[in-house]
Amino acid sequence: MKRNIVQRHAIFFTLIVLCFLIVPAIRESYAQDRMDKKEAQRQQKLMEEYQKQQKQKLAKEKQRKQKAAKFKVMLDAGHGGYDAGSESKEGKKEKDITLSITLKTGELLKQEGVQVLYTRESDTVSWKSNNVDDLNTRSRMANASQADIFVSIHTNYSDEAKDKTAGSEVWYSTRQSGSKKIAEHMELALRADGYTKSRGLRDDREAFLSLLYYNQIPSILVETGFISNPKDASILSDAKGQERIAQAISTGILKALGLKN
Repeated sequence: MKRNIVQRHAIFFTLIVLCFLIVPAIRESYAQDRMDKKEAQRQQKLMEEYQKQQKQKLAKEKQRKQKAAKFKVMLDAGHGGYDAGSESKEGKKEKDITLSITLKTGELLKQEGVQVLYTRESDTVSWKSNNVDDLNTRSRMANASQADIFVSIHTNYSDEAKDKTAGSEVWYSTRQSGSKKIAEHMELALRADGYTKSRGLRDDREAFLSLLYYNQIPSILVETGFISNPKDASILSDAKGQERIAQAISTGILKALGLKN
């Protein structure tokens, strides 16, 4: 009899111990399930919000590119072919530098959806080997293109002692409505990059520039830096430096077209 009582007590005690062990475990498991469910719901909500944002982003990007596709920009790599332009002490030719910057700028604009035209895409030029025909042909191409913006890209040169003169300049035509505004956007973009100092805006009242005078579309001419200045020349001749300049020029164009804040 006593043995049965002891057994019953042992069983009862065991059950109590199990209750103390199992019940909390069950509660913990239940609580964990609830937490897991809430976390899953939270993650699902975050994913849905992310997907919504991505859709909105893609929609805006599509709209922006559709808007950009309506714009046409003509890029002019200064000099070329028979005309090497200015030359650095290291023998770097202006025509090669301007072509490289121009093509890089064009690619950046194309990525944004803008239509891009070039007066030249290589060192082979279509015009005769004389300056008058050269400039007149570029103007004819610009006017026939009916582009929204014409940008001629050059490097500058100075004979000053010790090559101290440095910096970028942006020239615009007073004959074409909107040219000054484009030049202002360009000057700010070049200044913001800071690869060289900005010498500010210049206009065709200071000097006769054929491309600005004869072009019938909004036109600017960008002097990206002085090839005669060692510091400017090192940036102008360097691939990464050219990429920086191209990025600044494309930014100036995009802002002028209202495609970038």
